[in-house]
Amino acid sequence: MRIKDRWVIWPAYFDRRLPWRLGRRVPRRLAVEAPRAEEIARILRELGVEFEYVPKKGRPATWWERTGYFLVPKQSGGKRILLLRIAEQLVKSRRK
Repeated sequence: MRIKDRWVIWPAYFDRRLPWRLGRRVPRRLAVEAPRAEEIARILRELGVEFEYVPKKGRPATWWERTGYFLVPKQSGGKRILLLRIAEQLVKSRRK
């Protein structure tokens, strides 16, 4: 799937249980167990990032897990910076 003006963000990027090679995209210290789409949507809203949620879609590597994904407009700074910002907020919200 290629989308030129947006990034695709899967909840699995933030899943502590996954090793890097299976899809986690943030350091384990910034990952949480079983991240939910609702949490990520709330954090994106708090960060002021526009997004579109596409439900019931599975990552190609784990097609049977229908977690859905987020489409986020590309921003300056890069995708990794955005993923780290989301991950930091996820960890903070889980600690409360």
